[in-house]
Amino acid sequence: MSFKKNTPYEKYNTFSIKKFKVGVVSVLVGSTFFVAGGVALASDKEEIASNITTPVAETTSPSTLTGGNADVSTESNGNSLQGVPRTAEVRNENGAAGTTLGSDRAASTENTEASNNNEKPRGLDRATVPANYDGKVSLIGQWTRESNEKKDTENTYKNATDKLGNPLPNPGLFRGIAKTFLGWSDKPPIDGKIAEGARLFSPEDTLATAFPDGLKADSKLYGVYASLNDQDKPFPTSKFSMGFAIINGMRKFEINDNKVKIDTNVESEDVLPNTKLKKETNDDKTNTRRIIDEYQPSNNDTTKVNEVVLKSEFEMDKTTAMLVYKNPWVGYVGPVLSNSYKGNKFEIDEVEKTYTYVDLNVKLDKDLVIPEKLYAEFNGYSWRPLYAIGHKEDGTKELLHVYSKNGTDLGNSKDSFNSLVSNTDPSVMFGVETKGNHNITFRMILRSLNDKDSDRPENERNERIAESVVKPDEGKSIAETIVRSMTLRSLTSTELKALFSNKSDEEINQMVVRINQEKAKELADTNGTTVLKVTGTVEGNAHPNAGRIGSGWLSMDSATDLPIGKVEANVLELGYVTFYNVSYKFQSGTEGKTLPAVIENYKPKDTATYENEANVTPTQPTKTEYVDEENDGKWVFKKYDADTKAVNKADVEFVGTWEFTANKYGVTYKFKSGTQGKVLPEAIEGYKPTDSNRYVDKDNVGATQPTKTEYVDTENDGKWVFKSYDAENKAVNKADVEFIGKWEFEANKYGVTYRFESGTQGKALPEAIEGYKPTDQNRYADKANVGATQPTKTEYVDAENDGKWVFKSYDAESKAVNKADVEFIGKWEFEANKYGVTYKFESGTPGKTLPTAIEGYKPTDQNRYVDKANVVAT
Repeated sequence: MSFKKNTPYEKYNTFSIKKFKVGVVSVLVGSTFFVAGGVALASDKEEIASNITTPVAETTSPSTLTGGNADVSTESNGNSLQGVPRTAEVRNENGAAGTTLGSDRAASTENTEASNNNEKPRGLDRATVPANYDGKVSLIGQWTRESNEKKDTENTYKNATDKLGNPLPNPGLFRGIAKTFLGWSDKPPIDGKIAEGARLFSPEDTLATAFPDGLKADSKLYGVYASLNDQDKPFPTSKFSMGFAIINGMRKFEINDNKVKIDTNVESEDVLPNTKLKKETNDDKTNTRRIIDEYQPSNNDTTKVNEVVLKSEFEMDKTTAMLVYKNPWVGYVGPVLSNSYKGNKFEIDEVEKTYTYVDLNVKLDKDLVIPEKLYAEFNGYSWRPLYAIGHKEDGTKELLHVYSKNGTDLGNSKDSFNSLVSNTDPSVMFGVETKGNHNITFRMILRSLNDKDSDRPENERNERIAESVVKPDEGKSIAETIVRSMTLRSLTSTELKALFSNKSDEEINQMVVRINQEKAKELADTNGTTVLKVTGTVEGNAHPNAGRIGSGWLSMDSATDLPIGKVEANVLELGYVTFYNVSYKFQSGTEGKTLPAVIENYKPKDTATYENEANVTPTQPTKTEYVDEENDGKWVFKKYDADTKAVNKADVEFVGTWEFTANKYGVTYKFKSGTQGKVLPEAIEGYKPTDSNRYVDKDNVGATQPTKTEYVDTENDGKWVFKSYDAENKAVNKADVEFIGKWEFEANKYGVTYRFESGTQGKALPEAIEGYKPTDQNRYADKANVGATQPTKTEYVDAENDGKWVFKSYDAESKAVNKADVEFIGKWEFEANKYGVTYKFESGTPGKTLPTAIEGYKPTDQNRYVDKANVVAT
């Protein structure tokens, strides 16, 4: 593919799926999707590990190899495994060397470093010396003997048209593919990758292609091999080691650090062919290309439409692309990347992936008009379409019907594309019934080879394009043609007219992607500020399968799934411009708020006149702020819809946005004591809630509860309890809101108890006296003075002890509460009954009566004696 030099369109899309170094091998999968006007929606390089199958019994007999060919490095057995470079020096269309990232795109310089084959710079005249093609070429670094020996050989050639030929045979069912031949290079490979600035040649390429200046005394070509192990070391000879090499390599297959850079080599004028380009911008930071055309009033949606041409290019670096093309053959398993295709239903929403595919997701702006049938062409040597999948607005998917280029409905099954895929032509032309879907996925799978990766009849299943039938692009080798950029593009109205010659121009115009005239006018009215977007993504899955490793219960399945992570493509933006005078419009940028009428007076006055295409810078408003007392805030001018606009045959309108900023108020909390004479402890201040929100006028603000609602006040022997705020909620009234929370002190309360004890030594209180204790149901706070209550009775007759008990007193008449219950101790004393002594005189002489005077001789005893006391007569 050729590219224009020194144009803004020389870049083209490259979607790189990062190369992964693995112990076994790296395999990359390329992918793509299209975007309008040649802007690629994605190009994907995915590395998938490819492996050897089960290390079972092997043979070096040629008859045991696929296709009966003892040379496993040749195309016939399909083997190809290779790590790949991220950068490669490549040739331009005239053969000069150049450097590009992950690409074989030609550099545009004339005189670049010639290859090791003494190739002259393209700018020099080679015709002075006839080219010699009768001689020898050293073929360096060929693996042979089941990947256990590396040899150099010499081939003798006679003519410029002689083919380069295959390398030394490297037989072996499995070990033979451990070193898989990818092609010849004019520079030594580096870690199995084509060296920077090197070219790649197929065995089918001619001698003149590799040596355009003829053979020299030291002409060399270097074999490029993909290796399961270290590039320069033989493959392990034991089955055990070989098996682990395979398994370990498969484990390392992961995809990460994907990068996408999408541009296009399509001229901007060809993206919107029926209008005139006004301007194009490319923003590398946002990965966006914007094309603005002049609105064409004569377009009418029938005889002349606003056609949108869709085209993209996508590629892998040439080592990777050749590796994917080879799709290595593993033992009896088949092609490592596609053997799982056989018997596969190719479900579109598998949870556990079972096959290799790449989804090229195209998302077209909802305002683009999508034809009922969209005709497109895919071009690639390794991949071909499997499905076209429509994404409905509700998120569901539907398989879209596929049509041949003559309009035949081929259905929407996994076999719909089969008849369109050729094993000689890399292009697949098809139509898709869009059903109005603006989001369409094109799922690509690898081209099938034979019964190992296809269920189709033998005469239908081979889709692989052999190197021997590839027609090289101008200035390219067969190998470089195979790995060229793949493309996916929509057919233009001109191409559709050639396909459907029986259709009118009006009918053809309805078969292209387009922008209807009303929408184009609407876009133009915004002077290019409103655009339609074309975007997309690439994602998928690699499912390398080298069969089961080992035998019996010790065997392990080598198949694995390596998700191709979604990568966003660049964005293509399409729009139009038209012509307006300079005017100003103000609008509210605050939802629900209408600009006050007075702000209209702040519009700038611009009496100047401007020529067409002149750049106009808007004039700032006469005032940029307005205090809106009614709504308790202010309006602030933010910006115009553009810093500058170009006059384009009509007025230019600048729309200025004003935003309303309401005054904001906070919420504060205040605590106070609700108990008279009590001051809130300072610690309770720490229980205030916080509200960092700001509220506008008339907002209803609910009070937030304190972080704690109780506080134990040990000093005052009680606790503080939060009772309530002065209101549960308050409306903002152009000031901060304050909630006042009331706390009340609750002192600890104590009771009063009574205890009686005997005040008479040796005497125990009768039990009955316990019943005379008073009761006090009151509760007293700390430091309260509590007076003792008298017993219910103060005396008790103790008949048994011939006396009585008398309550004397408590241990105190009153006591102060001291953070504990108060106890009064009442003393009772026993008072025994007392008896007196009397004397009586009587005559001891019979017949004699005591004289009365003797009565006066009686003694007196004032003492009182208790029971059983011994009384001595006086």
